[in-house]
Amino acid sequence: MEKNHQKLQVVIKVADVQRLLAGEVLLNYDTSYVRIESVIPGEYFKDKAKGNLLFIEKKDSIGYVKLDWLLLEQKIAENNDASIAVLKINNLGEDELPFEAFIDLRGVNMDTLSRGWQEYLLSTKPPLPASYELYQNFPNPFNNTTKIRYQLPRYSDVKLTIYNILGQKVKHLINKRQEAGYYELTWDGRNDFGNAVASGLYFIEFRAEKYRKMLKILLVK
Repeated sequence: MEKNHQKLQVVIKVADVQRLLAGEVLLNYDTSYVRIESVIPGEYFKDKAKGNLLFIEKKDSIGYVKLDWLLLEQKIAENNDASIAVLKINNLGEDELPFEAFIDLRGVNMDTLSRGWQEYLLSTKPPLPASYELYQNFPNPFNNTTKIRYQLPRYSDVKLTIYNILGQKVKHLINKRQEAGYYELTWDGRNDFGNAVASGLYFIEFRAEKYRKMLKILLVK
C-alpha cells in the first residue's frame, strides 16, 4: 500500500542561552523514512551583522546533518531559549521517525554544558481529540455523495444514523465500538436497502457514549 508523504517542520532549540557560547549537533536518520529538504538558520543567525555564526553540513545520501554554531551576541528571549535551525522534513509515510543526535554544548568559558548521544522519536500522528464532536457534512446541500466527519476522545460505542423529516430511520452508517481519533465517511444518498432516497431534508444523529448531536443535511437532485 502506498503511503502519503507528509511535510514537517522541526525547530532545533537550546535552553538557557545566556550560558551558551558554542555548540554542535550531529543528526543521523534513516533515509528510507525521512528526507531533509532544507536546513534554515534560526532566529539567532538571521542578522549576519550581529556576528553569530552557523555552519551547516547536510549529506542526504547517508542521512546526516551537522550544525556548528558560535553565539557572539545573544538576544535574550522571553523563555531564554535559542532557535538554532529549522529542518524542513519530508516524511515518507511513517507514523514515528527515529533520529540519533550527538549534542555538544559549550559555555561562555568553553566549559562543557552537555555532551553525548541521544535518541529521539518524532511522532507525526495528530494529538487525540479532547472531546466528542460531529461536524457539518460537506458539501451541504449535496447531490449524490457527502462527507461526514466526527471525532472521539476515547474508545467508545458509536452510532451514526440518517433520519428523514418524519423521524424514520433511513440509513445506519456506523454502529460499533471505535478507537479514539478522527473519522470521515461518505453517505451516497441511499437507504439500508441500497435504494436512492428522494431529495429533501434529512438529519444526521451522532451518539457516542452519553454524547448526542443532530445536524440537518439537504439532498438536492
